[in-house]
Amino acid sequence: GVADGSQVLEDLGLSADEERLDLKIVSQKLNDEIGQALEIVSYASVQAAIATLYDEVVIVRNTLDNAIKERDKLRADIQEAQKRAEVLAMEMDEQNYQCDKLKQEELQDLRQTWIERLHSVEEKSKS
Repeated sequence: GVADGSQVLEDLGLSADEERLDLKIVSQKLNDEIGQALEIVSYASVQAAIATLYDEVVIVRNTLDNAIKERDKLRADIQEAQKRAEVLAMEMDEQNYQCDKLKQEELQDLRQTWIERLHSVEEKSKS
């Protein structure tokens, strides 16, 4: 970790008194510091170490950005699938309602037919 974060912010030209800092600005300023450090340091091994660490940070940042994009896409896909499932459920409910209604009408027609036949048989048996 950093022993004195306020001093680091001041060294970067940022105010430590701000309630919120823009992470992109802080990151850019730190990247600039790394670039300057590479120019100042005369030992090739130290330059290589700094450059390697910097490259690793870039790779990890890109991996994180890709993971965030993938997560957001998966969330959007899930929301879309949920919407389609809701629409499908509503369509199925409507189809079930229509089917039940049709069966009730057929049952009512069948009852009416049998009532009429029963009346007809009763009238024939009375005559």
